[in-house]
Amino acid sequence: MNGLVILAATIGATSQFTSVYIGRSTLLTLAATVVLAGLLIARFRANYVIAPPSQWAVLKSARLDTFARQAETLLANQRIAQPAFFTALLWTTNVSLILILFKTILPDIHFGVLDAITLQVIAALAIALPASPAGLGVFEAGIVAYLTTMHGVQTERAISAALAYHLSITAPHTAIVIAFFASMLPGLLRARLWP
Repeated sequence: MNGLVILAATIGATSQFTSVYIGRSTLLTLAATVVLAGLLIARFRANYVIAPPSQWAVLKSARLDTFARQAETLLANQRIAQPAFFTALLWTTNVSLILILFKTILPDIHFGVLDAITLQVIAALAIALPASPAGLGVFEAGIVAYLTTMHGVQTERAISAALAYHLSITAPHTAIVIAFFASMLPGLLRARLWP
């Protein structure tokens, strides 16, 4: 549910509908973030000074009281502060990587933070699809579709940018695994050759 809310807010913030202004959708995204942060803070207070969020009239009128009740249950039964912090840190790092990479690769297009967040969500959804190992092909297709439709980038440039991005996020993991196996290789060879 939370992922759908974040995805909807991100798409709304980066859409170019004539009836929706970027400024308003950014404010709506910020308001949703403040509400979720408020729920998180309310969880850590021993006693509510005010009614729990699921009882707030504004959330009931917006039919968000079920969502607030689920968030309260999640926050009450689990310790999520540390994982939430590390998740936010990881996403912030990835969004920064995307922003720097695409501003470097495609300097002629206006590529902002909301574009980077959108590409991060597309990448996460593409990798989550069990279509191919590491989302190869699906990953690039999502990024190419976004770059060609939203920014008018030529297909070839969009494909090369998507491949460069995929390489930039897989190269560190690959290097770590290769270094790990390289460090274990002498011991394995000694065990095989001199038992």
